Parts: sequence; C-alpha cells; structure tokens
Amino acid sequence: MPDYHARAADLLAAPAVAPGFVAPRYDGWGIANVAPTILRAFGIADAHPVLDAAVLPPALLDGVRRIVVLIVDAFGWLQLHDELQRQPDLFLGQLVRREGVAFAPLTSVFPSTTVNALTTANTGAQPIEHGILGYTLWLKEFGAVSEMITFGPYAADNWSYAQVGVDPVAFQPLPSIFARTREEAGVASFLVNAAIFQRSPLSLMQSTGATYVPYIGLSDGLAHIRRLVETPGEERMLIGAYYGQLDAICHTYGTGTPQHAAEVAQIDGALRRELFDPIDREDTLFILYADHGHINCDDAHTIDLVEDTALLRDLAVGPTGEGRARYLHVRGGRLAAVRAHLADRYGAFSIVLDADDAIARGLFGPATPAERSRERIGDLVLLPRENYYFHHYPLTPRHKPLTMIGRHGGLAPEEMLVPFLALRLGRGAKS
Repeated sequence: MPDYHARAADLLAAPAVAPGFVAPRYDGWGIANVAPTILRAFGIADAHPVLDAAVLPPALLDGVRRIVVLIVDAFGWLQLHDELQRQPDLFLGQLVRREGVAFAPLTSVFPSTTVNALTTANTGAQPIEHGILGYTLWLKEFGAVSEMITFGPYAADNWSYAQVGVDPVAFQPLPSIFARTREEAGVASFLVNAAIFQRSPLSLMQSTGATYVPYIGLSDGLAHIRRLVETPGEERMLIGAYYGQLDAICHTYGTGTPQHAAEVAQIDGALRRELFDPIDREDTLFILYADHGHINCDDAHTIDLVEDTALLRDLAVGPTGEGRARYLHVRGGRLAAVRAHLADRYGAFSIVLDADDAIARGLFGPATPAERSRERIGDLVLLPRENYYFHHYPLTPRHKPLTMIGRHGGLAPEEMLVPFLALRLGRGAKS
C-alpha cells in the first residue's frame, strides 16, 4: 500500500506562511475537495477540484450508488497515529493496511475550526466563498461581533438573530450538497446528526435539503446509518453524518490522555460493530474524515488580549475569529501602530499577516473572495506559533474559560492534518 507517512511529510514540507506551519490545500489534498468529489460521483458538475487520485482511487467510485460520509470532529491525523501506536488492537490500524481501502492525510481549511470546516464540507465551497470564517465574526450587516454556532451577538446569552426573523439559509446563501444531490440528481439525501442540533441556525445554514435523522449518541447514530445503507433496493443515497464528542474530550482533557484514548477506542469499536462487520453492500462507499485536529495548550502559553488595553483601543471591534487565528479590525490611521505593537509584544511567538496577503496566499482558498468574507477577515490576521493561544472572551454570558486544554483554529500540524479513510462496505472492511 502507499506510504501514507511520506504523504504526510509532503504536506508538512509544502511552502507555508512561516516555518512550522502547514499550508491548507485546496488542490486535491484537502478536506475542501471531498464535497466536490461526492457531487461528481453523482454526476453533478462542480467547478471546485476533486480529491487527488492518490487519495481516492477512481476504482473505489465505480458503480457506487450510496455514499456515507462521517465527519468525526477533532479526529486529527497525528493524534490518530499516536493512538494506533498506543492501542495496537484498534481495528482501524488493521483496516488501513488492507487492499481496497484508501487511507491518506489531508489538510483542514483555514481557520482549522468547525464552523468553517463544516460549512465547506457541506457546501463544497471554499472558506473565502462562504464566509463562515470563525467562531466569532464581525458581521457588518448586524453591527455586532457575533458567535456563529448559535448565530447571535457575542454579548447575548443563547439569543439568535433567527429569533427576530433572520433566515440562516439566506444568510449563508450557497446551497448544500444535500440540496444539490437531491435536486440535480434525484439522490435521497440524509444528515445523521445529534438531536440537539436539528433546528440550530448553523445546521440550517449547512444542511438544507437533507432529511435530518437525529441521534442521541454514537451508538444509535451508527445504527441509523446502517438502517439507511441496508434499505433494500437500488435507490441512490447520500448519507452525511457528524459526531462531535471527541472534540469535547480534546478541549477538556487534551490529546494523548487516557480520556482521549478511551474515546478513540469507543469510536473504533462502534464503527466495526455497527458498520464494517455487518454491512454487505458493495455499492456503498464509506468515507471518514475530520474537520481539524487539536493542539494542547497551557496557561503559560495563553495570552489574554482582554488585558492588552493598548491594542484594544486601536481596534474598531474586539478581536474576532479564533484564539489560534485572530482577525483584527483596526481603527483608521492606526494600522502601522498596531503592527508595531504586535511585533514588539508578541513577535517572539506569533506572526502577523495583512488580510489581503492572507487572502492572496490562498489561506482561505484560491477562489474569488466574496465581499462578506473580505469584511469579516478585517485588516490583520494574528497567528500564534507553537501552542500559544490568544484568548479574547470578555465577561459575558458566552465567556469561555482560559483553562481549555485542546485548541484548534491555527496552522500547526496538530491542527491541520486530518485522516481520510474510504472503502466499499462489504469489500475491504471484512475481518
């Protein structure tokens, strides 16, 4: 089988904005290429690049009528390999060495964060096109720094713009792959996701057109997938699925911990028991990948920007984006002063990019920037090196603790590299 460690080394060696960073790929070696591949597999034309043939051999797509796409939040490439070494009895370690199984590293998008990555995963659009570019964003249309998971002002507690009539689907106008496969190819499209997300604004932005199949936990979620795949007949299906508990484990305990190992083992065993061993439908392609990985941070490397009054008074709004990828909207005439301040105070462990430079380098994708994206990125992008973290969550009902261990959003290898696994159910999966 191909040397996937060499492929990871190639991704790590590609030119990036600075040493130690990973360049997000949109050319066939990134998660942005998965959705266009799915659309193409169902005969739908799409302008975005598909996965490289070295990642997904074309033979795995021949005769496919059903596709299952499971996104496991925070299932990073480096963390997975650490667990495969610590837990040699994991079934995934056996599976990736079998004939007929595709296994390769991909890069996440930038920022390497869930709202951004899932919007790309569920629309096929690059971040620069869809504009859902971080956990918090300055939304000019609402005049507020906004939290994108609940789609409301950051300073409000669980209050959403949807409550006053803003349509999340109209806010993120690009169609989902579920809508496109259903409308353009007559494919039955489903999203298997946690019940608590069923009517959330973010889900509506990303999954309109899917029949939502709610689950309580991993076990019944995978049972729903199995039921759909084993539906008799030749009906074509797209079955998207998302599982987020590993991300919560990483945030709380960090990676490389007993808790992380236990969660990976649970995912591994459940996949084998519910999908890989029992299902025998060779016309079904199963894909597993992640939105991002995690890097462990600590108090010594956490910088609270709330305390940097010299910086904040030169900003038009508070820092937005992610703690590992901060967007700075600078007051008129103060750009040079802010650059100098950042270099003096944080230059030893961060880099600063002009927003236009970050866009020109293709960090958010090489497509033509949408106006909304350009507004939301601001003037400067502050990127920490190593495991530094720029905290900025003032004391509001949405306050996030300084003590979170696992973090993501930046360009470190731990955050950016994710695994891609693909196989036909009933072929390479059998033990």
